[in-house]
Amino acid sequence: MAIVTKYLSVTLDSITEDQRLMLDKYYEDIYIDGFLKKRTHHGNSRKGKYWITHYFLNDSEDINTILDEFCDIGLKKRCIIYNNMQTNGNYTLWDWAEYSPEKVIKFKGKTVLDSNNRRFVNIYNDINTNAIKRAHKYFYENVYDGELSDRLLGFSYFENGELEYISDINNRFDYVKPIDLTQFLADTHFSQVDFPWDQHTYYHNLYPLFPEGDTV
Repeated sequence: MAIVTKYLSVTLDSITEDQRLMLDKYYEDIYIDGFLKKRTHHGNSRKGKYWITHYFLNDSEDINTILDEFCDIGLKKRCIIYNNMQTNGNYTLWDWAEYSPEKVIKFKGKTVLDSNNRRFVNIYNDINTNAIKRAHKYFYENVYDGELSDRLLGFSYFENGELEYISDINNRFDYVKPIDLTQFLADTHFSQVDFPWDQHTYYHNLYPLFPEGDTV
């Protein structure tokens, strides 16, 4: 079993072990046999240090054991557990649940990751009814190494899956506020040249969650 540790900045750019020692906030990734098993956010605020662990659970593991390890009131530790993995090509769909230090579910939903562990879909479900409360898809520029630095556009959807608005995440197209589809299409350079809408059907609706093929 090969175990590899990697360190990332808050924008999820790779950093060295020495660099992370100089930072108040960073991520520590643990890979087992090439697959991301655990991502821990090490943070330091005015209230002291805290830890948020993203843990990818397999069928042989006991969720209560994981909660005991990564949730702690005194140490300000909480965790997000991913389970029920489904795969489609280079993408994986996970159910996720975020637990408080008291081991109480605070949020839950679904997410789709690509083979580089970049988040393409993130859905928040109502804890009791499972109704969709928030849903987003992301488009990447494939220029920058860090996931958050490379996010070009964000798409938000209504509960029925229809597109609500588009966000120019890093203001690359000079849109400070989100715009709806009508505004986007009216900007013909944006919608036909910068991001040809008819070539990116994956983002027209929340569904399907999995991209069809490797191009989105």
